[in-house]
Amino acid sequence: LPSTDVHTPTLDGLRADGIELDRHYTYKFCSPSRTAFLTGRLPAHSNLYNDDPAMPGAGAPTQFSLMPAALRDAGYATHFVGKWHLGMASRSTQLPVARGFDTALGYFHSSNNYYDSTRDQGCGDELHTDLWDGHAPSTLNGTDYEELLFRDRAVATVQAHDAKKRLFLYYAFHTSCVGSNGTASNLQPEPAYYERFKHIDDPDRRANVAMVALMDDAVGDV
Repeated sequence: LPSTDVHTPTLDGLRADGIELDRHYTYKFCSPSRTAFLTGRLPAHSNLYNDDPAMPGAGAPTQFSLMPAALRDAGYATHFVGKWHLGMASRSTQLPVARGFDTALGYFHSSNNYYDSTRDQGCGDELHTDLWDGHAPSTLNGTDYEELLFRDRAVATVQAHDAKKRLFLYYAFHTSCVGSNGTASNLQPEPAYYERFKHIDDPDRRANVAMVALMDDAVGDV
């Protein structure tokens, strides 16, 4: 039976008004699923591994064109917001703006800290910021809960878009994936949402339900 704790009215409404894929399956790892979505190829033919995206060759193979590149060639404005995890070893061939996106705000690795956009794995395991605006480091890190930064950029992108031109917005939510807190990876909910679900005793479930609720609200805002 559906959980009484999880409330996703926006997502439920989209499902009710659209097409419910009740026989749709995805891969068990993050990066291969993203690669399959943006290449249109099964992970077996594109990317089977959830490797460190800083490794040469990790992520979506550069010999495959991604969906945004094809759509941009067809006249679309293309924008990316959120979690990348599709390769970052080469600035010129693997970053979002090198794979067909006109603009991009997001983080490149598999996870980072929701509260200040830092990460302590990779690059010598020293604490560093992983939040990027196009090719350049973003100045937004630490100014708000990260998913709210992504939501605000997505909303602003839609509001600023010229309706005479077709739009492709790839918003890859960070929530409810784990975050990095400097010593371990765990769920990092937005405080106000976490408070909303204080009736849930298990802290991990409470955090996950809070993060899913934020995602549903963000989809509604967009």
